[in-house]
Amino acid sequence: MKKFFVGVVSMLVLGFAQAESYEELFAQGKAYEAEGQWIHALSSYWDAMEAEMSEKACDAYIAYGNIAYALRTGNPGLGDYSSFGDDEMKAGWKKIQAEYETFWTEHSPRQFEFAKISQVMIDSVTKSSAYSTFLKWTWLPKYEDMADILTTGYDKVRTTAWSDMVTSWPKYAATIGEGVEGSERGDRNLSSTHKPTNFSVDFFITDSEGNVLLEKATVRASETFSFSQVSDEAREAFRSGRVRIVPRAVHLVKKSSPVSLENVFIKTPYDDLEIKKNVLVYMQDISKVAAFSSDFPRMMDMVQLPRGSFMMGTTKGTPNQKPVHRVNVLAFKMGSTEVTQELYEYVMEMNPSLHKGKKKPVQSVSWFDAIYFCNKLSMIAGLTPCYTVDGVSDIEKWEYKPGSKEAIDGFVACNFRANGFRLPTEAEWEYAASGCGKGETQYAGSSELSDVAWYGNGKSFQPMDVGTKKANSAGMYDMSGNVFEWVWDWFSKYTASEQTNTKGADSGVVRVYRGGGYLSLSGACMITYRISKAPQKSDLFLGFRIAQSVEEVPKPKSE
Repeated sequence: MKKFFVGVVSMLVLGFAQAESYEELFAQGKAYEAEGQWIHALSSYWDAMEAEMSEKACDAYIAYGNIAYALRTGNPGLGDYSSFGDDEMKAGWKKIQAEYETFWTEHSPRQFEFAKISQVMIDSVTKSSAYSTFLKWTWLPKYEDMADILTTGYDKVRTTAWSDMVTSWPKYAATIGEGVEGSERGDRNLSSTHKPTNFSVDFFITDSEGNVLLEKATVRASETFSFSQVSDEAREAFRSGRVRIVPRAVHLVKKSSPVSLENVFIKTPYDDLEIKKNVLVYMQDISKVAAFSSDFPRMMDMVQLPRGSFMMGTTKGTPNQKPVHRVNVLAFKMGSTEVTQELYEYVMEMNPSLHKGKKKPVQSVSWFDAIYFCNKLSMIAGLTPCYTVDGVSDIEKWEYKPGSKEAIDGFVACNFRANGFRLPTEAEWEYAASGCGKGETQYAGSSELSDVAWYGNGKSFQPMDVGTKKANSAGMYDMSGNVFEWVWDWFSKYTASEQTNTKGADSGVVRVYRGGGYLSLSGACMITYRISKAPQKSDLFLGFRIAQSVEEVPKPKSE
């Protein structure tokens, strides 16, 4: 049996020069800018921003923003176009269109992702099995942003006199050349687009030790690849999940011959095998609770916090942080960090974050997305979900699509006596941020904000890996800065009366989020700072952390 060494990686990048530094990428962007190659310049500046997460990246952010602004306003690049007539503007955009089509062929604007290999058929007579995998694709943030910039600008400036150019910007366009699928229409011919079936991926399959189980396989995007007639060893590997899909090349398909692509991201379900395999298997088989439970601590550390009392609010802040009042809190557990993209994607099978990174906090999550996640995670862990919609805890019956930026239709309630995962209450959040009521510092763990937070001091322009700053005395990281965090409560004014186990108002219009974010000023990172938003809304600076009840919550007197 042939053997192939397969490294454990989270993402395979074919044909990409990984070692480019910020300086190299920024210089590359400046060179493209000098040549008037605006799309290549945008790409290089974006990559430079991703390569350097410090104040040094300001130059790249500014350069990217300047070109983006010029194009969005309808100008065909940087410079003064006030004296340009319609024909000159058209010529400028025609040049951009040609560069765009070439760039979209040189780079794949989407990420390819293989589904887990599954058994689809068993022949009862021959005892042979058939297997399949599916290749899907999703937009990569860089290319989606660039396409949006150009679409906005072109739609703003195009006139009816541009009859030999496309009516609207070809967001998915690839270069049209001889032999490419699609009819020939000169300058207006952009019919060979980045549609799924125009891409194919060559791959082979090995077991976890590198033994080749299937050679020279090819599948087109958005299509299923099926195979059978495998050896006994291969069947056992597929049954146990001890397999890997190894991509070899990606092609943009032409009638005559395929064109190999570079800078292509391909994801497979067998990377990081120790963690991901168990999660994926459990999602299909509820008997795997123990396997998931053994892996969950690697993705989230739940810290138990004791019951206690603390003074909530401040005398120095804005009116909505006053008056100071005593709150008594029951014991509970809370995640020591914000929910990471790694955990969110494993549970939800999607990642809405702009700034990707396994250990970065998930971004762009609405309050409804967060409670949906909590119930789904509870079900995976074999726990009782906390949230119900009109009395129903089964998320499949909520008729809600995460990431839709829509509201869940129905009355949402939380069972705080359930043992599943939930959002912390606002009181629980401030209690944990204050070190369980010690109230030692105005920020979560220090009076010096830079010790404990990634915030808007010019040193962080995107969320950073969780847990990389100092924790507070309760073992909580990033409760000041990085991303704001949703809590359970409706926003309402404080009262001066003492409260026990408070969960906020019974109804409202907006939900509270806390803690400050990576672009926030210091005031927003104070542990008493409060802000709110409609629960269906999301933002780049907004994530969440999870909690669990561990002490019996007193039943309401009505029960």
